[in-house]
Amino acid sequence: MSLRHQRIQLKKTKQAWKIAEEIFLSWGIATINDMATGKEEFKVYQQLQKENRLRLNVGMWLWGRTQMSRTGLQNEITTLGIESGFGNEQLNVQGIKFMIDGSVGGKTAAVAEPFEGTADNYGILYLKQSELNERFKKSVQNNLRISVHAIGERAIEMALQAFEYAEVEKYPHIARHRIEHAILPTEDHLKRMQKLGIIAGSSIGFLYSIGDGYVNNLGQERVKRAFPHQTFKAYGIVAPGNSDLPVTEGNPFLGVYTAVTRTTSSGTKTDRTESLSVYDALRAYMIDAAYGNFDEHKRGTLTVGKKADFMVVSHDPFVVQEEQLKDIQVMATYVEGVVQYRVGEEVKV
Repeated sequence: MSLRHQRIQLKKTKQAWKIAEEIFLSWGIATINDMATGKEEFKVYQQLQKENRLRLNVGMWLWGRTQMSRTGLQNEITTLGIESGFGNEQLNVQGIKFMIDGSVGGKTAAVAEPFEGTADNYGILYLKQSELNERFKKSVQNNLRISVHAIGERAIEMALQAFEYAEVEKYPHIARHRIEHAILPTEDHLKRMQKLGIIAGSSIGFLYSIGDGYVNNLGQERVKRAFPHQTFKAYGIVAPGNSDLPVTEGNPFLGVYTAVTRTTSSGTKTDRTESLSVYDALRAYMIDAAYGNFDEHKRGTLTVGKKADFMVVSHDPFVVQEEQLKDIQVMATYVEGVVQYRVGEEVKV
């Protein structure tokens, strides 16, 4: 790629970021985690910050292994000596990201029982246990937190075996590793996650936007135990909510609505055994999300001494009917006490 082409591409990415950032702010979001940060994104975020054009807080998870048309960076990261925490309060490296299995919608998540309507489709695994073990070990030995995409039971088992092989408990300063999605953990998995202090990065928003596909591909019985937020809570496992944008819309109130009602966008109601209260659903996107970034001392609640990251909303979520939770609108978003978004008003950058 020529230098001129690189410059054009960087300019386009910055323009796209400005549009995306405005949408994030319209959803009341003050901090994002980029779970697939590559070389170009890493460069763009740095330039935006130096140009004083970064209005959000960004946690970067650097893509570890070449797959899904993305170049793996683990060797470069460790050679350079980049560690979790590199950066500053607004822009920093959270850790390294790996991906084990596929999706429920595509019937590629590595499940324990065949997908509905199939006799022998158990999903796929993208890599062998031995490779994942060594990648995890190398990560923690180089002071990098680990995030790993694992949806089905077989993928979650593989992730936990790798965490155990890497002896993550011996590196307490590199803690709060994450299993992203963690949709179908078994009781044994939950016990091991609790022991290791693993965070469940729950994409509870899936159940709203693409939940009908979950019901069709998993069946009602398996969906009952999918996204097990009440069970996570019982085991003391922190489970921040997320959308996995662009897989689903990033509006957190859709995730809050789903965590409470366990209802899909078509109105299909699933079992509510794992439903959360409104308070706990909001907590997943605020307090627990801050904890997941080691930000609980400065973000997540409106407390003296913390950053004033907050939103003004159209309705009180503790007063409206459950069905109205998904319709709550953000009227204004403040980042460190400065209004960065207000309905009907264009904020100058």
